[in-house]
Amino acid sequence: MLPVFKRHSLRHQISAAADDLAASGAFVKYAKAAGRPLVIFDSYTEGNDYSNEKQLNAAIFRTRPGPEPFTSINFKAHVIGLPPGRPSLIAVEYDWGRYVCSKDPKTGKHFVNVSLGNGSNPRIRILGTGKDHPPIEYPFFKQVALN
Repeated sequence: MLPVFKRHSLRHQISAAADDLAASGAFVKYAKAAGRPLVIFDSYTEGNDYSNEKQLNAAIFRTRPGPEPFTSINFKAHVIGLPPGRPSLIAVEYDWGRYVCSKDPKTGKHFVNVSLGNGSNPRIRILGTGKDHPPIEYPFFKQVALN
């Protein structure tokens, strides 16, 4: 029998459920069917090592902070679940403020930079979708999270 990792806290159980939904593609299917926007992270690089870009194609990204006080992660991302031609922006929010990410006019990909560190709690928010197409937001679901 294989060992089983028990998740004791409710937060760990909810986090595991979110990971399972993301891995099964349920978030993506729901976003497309319901017309609710969701950010898909296409690829990422850690720090300033742009030559070592890793493909991701996922709705959730989990990592641990590096040895420095802050770890910088750069994503290329796009939004799904909106009607064609509907404009939207991706923003990164911290407890102290928010900034809107730039978008490549050729590829349509957003450049998302997130700084992870002790006590930082970044969230990804989709702006400009209107009340008819509210983003997918669950109390437990953060698209960029510390493990």
